[in-house]
Amino acid sequence: MRAWILFFAVSCLVSQAEAAPGDKEKAAAHYKQGKTFLDAKQYDQAIVEFEAAYAIDKLSSHLFNIARAYDAKQDYEHAIAYYQKYLDAEPSSPRAAEVRTAISVATKACDDAAAKRKAEEDARTAETKRVAAVVHIKQAEAYEQAGAWDKAGDEHRQAFTVDGQAAHLLAAAEAYRKHGDLAKARDQYAAYLDKEPLGATSDATRAKLAEVTREIDKASELANKPPPVEPPKARSPEVVSLASNAATAAAAGNCAVARTLAARVHEQDPAYHDAVVVPGIAACAQPATAKKKRIGGDFEVRFGANKTDDFVEGGMVRSMATLGSKPSPTGTIGFGGSVAIAATQRIRIRAGLRLHAGYADFNAMNCAGVTMCLRKVHVAYVGPVVAAEPALYRDGAFDVHLLLGVGGGFPLGQGAADVENGMGDTMDGMDFKMNTQLEIDAGIGFRTGRWFANLVFTGTPTAVTDDFDIGTAKTFTLSLGLTTLH
Repeated sequence: MRAWILFFAVSCLVSQAEAAPGDKEKAAAHYKQGKTFLDAKQYDQAIVEFEAAYAIDKLSSHLFNIARAYDAKQDYEHAIAYYQKYLDAEPSSPRAAEVRTAISVATKACDDAAAKRKAEEDARTAETKRVAAVVHIKQAEAYEQAGAWDKAGDEHRQAFTVDGQAAHLLAAAEAYRKHGDLAKARDQYAAYLDKEPLGATSDATRAKLAEVTREIDKASELANKPPPVEPPKARSPEVVSLASNAATAAAAGNCAVARTLAARVHEQDPAYHDAVVVPGIAACAQPATAKKKRIGGDFEVRFGANKTDDFVEGGMVRSMATLGSKPSPTGTIGFGGSVAIAATQRIRIRAGLRLHAGYADFNAMNCAGVTMCLRKVHVAYVGPVVAAEPALYRDGAFDVHLLLGVGGGFPLGQGAADVENGMGDTMDGMDFKMNTQLEIDAGIGFRTGRWFANLVFTGTPTAVTDDFDIGTAKTFTLSLGLTTLH
């Protein structure tokens, strides 16, 4: 039929509309070339020539020839489209029935081709899944040989996820069961029955599912069952006699014998020892030793008055009386903290860090004829301190203790001084180098509850500065501090 229609297409001419002579010749040339290509089975070139002819003279016969070229190259969708265009242009054509038959044939061929493509695609997909499932199955077999049944079950589950074959669920259930994971085995048996309720192995699978379910229920009952109550153990006469003798020795105050007998009871019957012997020798129990708190926190505020005895100028020591001066009151203020490093009922040793600042005013000093005269001094020190506090009196609520300590002062940067020369010129805020100083504490302290108060006399018999050779001072400070123990 198809060959006959092709013969009809290339041998018959349908009545043509009027066209210019030149255009008719061009259209005829394209048609002739298209027929040559069609005979040579060069369908794409034939389609190009037929379309060029149709573009010139619009003859519907060209549409039919284009449709046949597409049909011959098995491009059925385009063939059907041009067949329909031909029928739309020539609905009463004597060959209309044959064209409709060609459309039916092309339509079926198109459907067959689509079905074939789908079948091939499905086959490729199935093969891909099969290969992926085989990989999981091989891995599961390796795990099974190694005794890793839980991992083997996981691989069988993965194989089912890939290709959907219910047999993998049975293999997973068996692997999980051998591993002892009955819950997973039960789930895989149930999943298989959902997938294959009437399969060849469905009845056997139902029996296995019921068996696994019974095992799970039995294990749950055993887990929730209370342990059996053991009857009271009969005590040997020897143990009872040892316990009685231990209690008698404890009552008589012979604790060494009581503890020895109790130890023998413990060797033979620890439960009887704890329940009977321990209460029976309670009078001989070792007294609990109270743990002493050995760490305390101190907070100290220091203040007081300084007194400078000597003044050095030009390498010569002069007393304040020689200079005819009476220095103004001076003072220090500072903060300190310490921690108890040892403590007993009688003495407490503490170590800490002390920070203090000093200020002295010598404006009343007569500086006539002096090369460099000191007016005001500002200093700041930080240093460690160690103190011993032996108790003098204790009644539990109120304590009195001595305080003996020694510490050091390291300068915080440079000091600042206001100085004046013999001509009355002043220089304020002059920096000078300070020396390290030594501090010696002595005093008395009181404690009530958790609080301490210390009244301390502090001496600092060291040089304040040597940068300008402007003075060596002996400073005595009276300080008061508060200390809290934790």
